[in-house]
Amino acid sequence: MKQITYETTNKVMATLRRCGFMVWRLAVVYGWIADLLSVWYDLEMTGFFGNHYATLPGGILISRVDVYSSMAPDGKRSGTPHIHLACDEMYYGLRGTGFVELISYDGFERRPVTPGDAVCFTPGTIHRAINPNGDLVILVIMQNKGLPERGDVAFCFPHDTLSSEPLYRQTMFVDDEGSAQRRRDLGVLGFNRLKQAFDESLETGRHLLDEFYHFAIQRTRDQYFQWRRVIEQGPHVEVKRSQQILDVLEDDSIESLQLGRAFTANPTPQTTLGYCGHIHAYAPSQGSRYTAEGIRDE
Repeated sequence: MKQITYETTNKVMATLRRCGFMVWRLAVVYGWIADLLSVWYDLEMTGFFGNHYATLPGGILISRVDVYSSMAPDGKRSGTPHIHLACDEMYYGLRGTGFVELISYDGFERRPVTPGDAVCFTPGTIHRAINPNGDLVILVIMQNKGLPERGDVAFCFPHDTLSSEPLYRQTMFVDDEGSAQRRRDLGVLGFNRLKQAFDESLETGRHLLDEFYHFAIQRTRDQYFQWRRVIEQGPHVEVKRSQQILDVLEDDSIESLQLGRAFTANPTPQTTLGYCGHIHAYAPSQGSRYTAEGIRDE
């Protein structure tokens, strides 16, 4: 066995030090590049170079929805009961009359929706649009660049569907009126079971609602990274842009005002099958791409 000499040990240590220094230098350079790319991206997305990407005010999304008029298993014309986990939402009545049925930790409630009415709800509130006369049309205003139409949703299905990942995904996806109605009908069954639990007692209702919340997290957990990206490219950018404008204004500069312009947000020419009804999404003329409800943005 060859004896390791002092000289050999020094050579090995020197080589390791050189390798370590090279790795450190690469890490520093990589960090500089990453920082520069991050700054450039922020400046580009906030319109610093005069190329502000068209988005709706505040990084929201608006959709006009013709609420489903087909009959659910409980004899009501309605949409699919569901929640959003990270976004606030508002229903604004445009035409016709109807209701929004809601389940939260406080139990069940029903609020009217007529032209001019606005019903708002926060994450975790199960909501279901009711269209008794078949004429209800609402404007849906969503937080976070339309994240509720890009995966932030959990359907109020019965336990056997919620507890099975493959069955849940299969039931969630729709491609025609028939599958949309089947999804809605299953959601109504789960919704009414929750309503019955709250009718029994507040404690019973909250216990079943907590179980649903845990399933909702399980069924959406793999999408949270993508949700963060949507938020960073929408409202996060809008906040940064507003802060930069204030910086410019505080310097008595009119530069930001000289960049003022207008754009048209037209509804998409085709409708999509949403949770509550037939969707006409209002998207800016450039710079944004939205997906239909119920279809993951891969």
